[in-house]
Amino acid sequence: MASYKYNLKTGKFDQRPTGKRFFQMAQNESFVGWDTTDVSADAALHPQLVQLVSRARDLERSNDYVRNYLRLLKANVIGPNGIKLTACRKARNGRIDKRFNLELESAWKNAGKLKNSPSACGKQSRKDLGDMAMARLAVDGEAIIHHRTGFSKNKYRYAVQFIDSMRLDWRVNGQLANGNRAKMGVEVDEDDRPIAYHILKEHPSEGIFGWNVRNPEYERVLAEEVTHLYLIERPGQTRGI
Repeated sequence: MASYKYNLKTGKFDQRPTGKRFFQMAQNESFVGWDTTDVSADAALHPQLVQLVSRARDLERSNDYVRNYLRLLKANVIGPNGIKLTACRKARNGRIDKRFNLELESAWKNAGKLKNSPSACGKQSRKDLGDMAMARLAVDGEAIIHHRTGFSKNKYRYAVQFIDSMRLDWRVNGQLANGNRAKMGVEVDEDDRPIAYHILKEHPSEGIFGWNVRNPEYERVLAEEVTHLYLIERPGQTRGI
């Protein structure tokens, strides 16, 4: 079957040469305003990460539709009471160990209350932490959580600390002395498995509060202490969008 191509100069349809087939999306004239250079997931995100997050956060602050979306997201995913635990441990005889399970569920509930705050800052309950995780995923594209064991400021000696994604410095890139690579602040091995996170000790804007932004200090946090939540949309993707 003959195929035709619209001629912009004559205003008519010209018949294409027979014996050839084309992917029309691959023809140059089809790409007005399109990026025709393919890059990796990280290379596409790297030069635009700060702008994307900044614009999304501006909508979070000032757009009523976005704010309502986030409210609905928290209400319908995390719920009014936060994440619950149902313990199902069995005793040696194979029966449900009711006493142990009730004690464990009670400890879980108490550890999540604001008075025993599971957050390092001491200002958030477990329900508040769940809400924050959902909001950061929706706005920033990622949530970064540092698990701090042996924490001395609460009863259960464990706390979590949310790390602003802009403190995971996108400018930290390249080959490291230990043989690993850094990709937008994430240290990975030869299999792209996260090994550590290179995190600014303060947000880049904290200069107004006296932090030295010209000579920033970093903290290298091992990946085993971090939960990095984001949707992986392409192979090799290191950061969330």
